[in-house]
Amino acid sequence: GGAFANAVEAGCASDGVADATACLQGLLLNHSNVFLPFGIYLVSGTLLTRADTTLLGEGLSVLRLAPGAPGYGNPAAPKAVLVPAGW
Repeated sequence: GGAFANAVEAGCASDGVADATACLQGLLLNHSNVFLPFGIYLVSGTLLTRADTTLLGEGLSVLRLAPGAPGYGNPAAPKAVLVPAGW
C-alpha cells in the first residue's frame, strides 16, 4: 500500500525526447509505488526495482528504449529494460 510517487512531479521527462533513466531509477529504488502519468519515458539502460515495487501507468504510458542505447543491439544477447530485485 501507500501513496504513489508521481514520475512527472518528480521531474522525470515524459516527452519522448529527453532521457528519463536516472530520474526513474531514483524513484524505483526509493519508493515502493511509482506512478507514470500519460507520456513516453525514454530509457537508455536497465532499471532496477525493489522487491515490493508497484509500477502503475496511466492509459498509454510508455517506457521506450532510447535510440542507440548501449547493449541493446544484439538479439543473441538480450538485455532487460526492467529487472526486479533479486534477479
